Amino acid sequence: LLFNQNGATATTIDQDLDGVFEQIILSDGENSTIIEINLETGLPSKMYTSENVLVIYNFKDENTNLDIAIMQVNQETVFIEDIDVSDTSFTNKSILTK
Repeated sequence: LLFNQNGATATTIDQDLDGVFEQIILSDGENSTIIEINLETGLPSKMYTSENVLVIYNFKDENTNLDIAIMQVNQETVFIEDIDVSDTSFTNKSILTK
């Protein structure tokens, strides 16, 4: 459990006690965010917040490209595809809503 100066916390969860964290929980006391980790890659697989936002991550091409789906109750789903995550640039991305 880690604490920030403003009282926010970050908690890591190792459900099967194998030394690999399956979840990270961030909270400021009022709002929280849970990040689930893909056990094979160590990268995030999904994130959901106390404000009913769900984000699904799909890493592909040896984890150099990323597709993201952002869903919220009563809102359009936003898809962001082919984000180049091999460096910090956001080249070749396209945003679709459904």
